[in-house]
Amino acid sequence: MTSIERWNKIVDIFNRNKNSREQNVQIAWENIFSELFDYSRLDGDIDSQRPVKMGVSTKYPDIILRHNNEDLFVVELKRPVLHEGRDQLFSYLAQLKINIGVLICDNMYVYDFDYSGKENKHSVVEINFLNDNPLGIHFLDLFNKASFDKEKIKSFIAEYSEKKDAVKLIQDNITPELLRKLVQKHFETDFDAETVELAVSDYEFKCLPKELHDGTPVQQNYPSLQSISTQNYNNSLAPEVVLMIGDRAVSPREFKDRLLIKKIAKRFWYYKDKTAPEQDDWDASKFRSDSNLLGNIHSTKYRHWKTSGLIKLVCVIDE
Repeated sequence: MTSIERWNKIVDIFNRNKNSREQNVQIAWENIFSELFDYSRLDGDIDSQRPVKMGVSTKYPDIILRHNNEDLFVVELKRPVLHEGRDQLFSYLAQLKINIGVLICDNMYVYDFDYSGKENKHSVVEINFLNDNPLGIHFLDLFNKASFDKEKIKSFIAEYSEKKDAVKLIQDNITPELLRKLVQKHFETDFDAETVELAVSDYEFKCLPKELHDGTPVQQNYPSLQSISTQNYNNSLAPEVVLMIGDRAVSPREFKDRLLIKKIAKRFWYYKDKTAPEQDDWDASKFRSDSNLLGNIHSTKYRHWKTSGLIKLVCVIDE
């Protein structure tokens, strides 16, 4: 079986077990690491639910992968609630003094964690469970028992993080003003600046990121109205409020829990007569556990939706 075939098999198993009980998910991933990564149950390479002393309590990491009696990396299995699973994984890595951890929930997150520090310093690679995903195929090769090399994995994570940061920096600087300047510069090689300015002044420049790239969601400056749930709007129906963490729509409970931690969110106000949403920041520094989330939202300019033409409000907290 090729690496591509093995990865696609993992994607299939992941999708079939999305709504399964925790025990079934645990067994599925133990089988994956045994049959597709070549870790031996007989040799004790797959250490499941090992008791780990955490202060006065005892916790049980889902899976610890080992080789020659050495702990290699920790795998934590969670439903799609990334921030809770990540912190729990970090606590295991710190206690076991292991750098490499894998969180499997909505996607797969591969961490290089600095357990010696106090600031949870880490780098991460996010791998979507999509067929033929190059990152997933590379993960298979790096984490296979025979080829496992911690330094190669750390380099892979570092390079991915640096590239991701560079891409974000470039995207943040792709603006309508930049496009205007580039167009002016192009034509000023053949025409005088005044003529170019007169020509360009009749045009409005816009930068709108594509919703999809090769079938994989990409980070946007604002959520596309087509990428989130929709409904029919009229003057008697209040606009829908969509709550998101990263690119996931979540419940008010989950959103509130994250807001209490992050203390800030982005708001995107979609109006029927505008092609792009208005964006502002939600300063939630005074938001408390007993605060009413939807009450807070409805007390903003949202309450003027009938006269403003508001059709949807999307609130987003970064992962």
